[in-house]
Amino acid sequence: MLDEQRMQEQMLALGGTYIMNHAKRTLVIARRLAESEQLPYDEEVLVFSCFFHDISAFLPYRPEGSFDHAEESAKIMPALAKEYGIDESKTGAITEAVRYHDKRGKGTANETMLLRNADAIDYLGFMAVARDFSKQPIEMSRAVAALKKHRREFAALLELQSAVRMAEKRIQNLDLFLSEFEIESLGIY
Repeated sequence: MLDEQRMQEQMLALGGTYIMNHAKRTLVIARRLAESEQLPYDEEVLVFSCFFHDISAFLPYRPEGSFDHAEESAKIMPALAKEYGIDESKTGAITEAVRYHDKRGKGTANETMLLRNADAIDYLGFMAVARDFSKQPIEMSRAVAALKKHRREFAALLELQSAVRMAEKRIQNLDLFLSEFEIESLGIY
């Protein structure tokens, strides 16, 4: 059985509540999607993938220079899964889910699709506003540009019908925020 408390503590140490709570929300959303779609999944694979899909964004796992965070995180999965005592037979599914969590149509495992759609949903709506502005606290123009980019990219990752439905209100809220922000800022930000 996975030690979720240990995983939470590891993510908290790496990236604070920002990344730990993202991992927890992604898992909750993924489980809801699985239930809505009646998709079977391996609990250990889904939990582990949801918690560690972004691990390469944080030191000491973050490589130098520009990199594909999903690919780099996937490279870490076999050793990390072993540290957590996960059976080797599950490592391939974990690695696939992490590698393709931001690439539409890639991978064949249900856990991959669940993670990808859940991760995308968590980056839409008011949650996206909070996340992007917290990353760019003194650069509003960068935060707005990131929001617009993420709105396009993450909405395009949605494949499951239940994910599209779940994201609909979030996308509306994000579009409303962007529209109202432009008006209230008078285009000066």
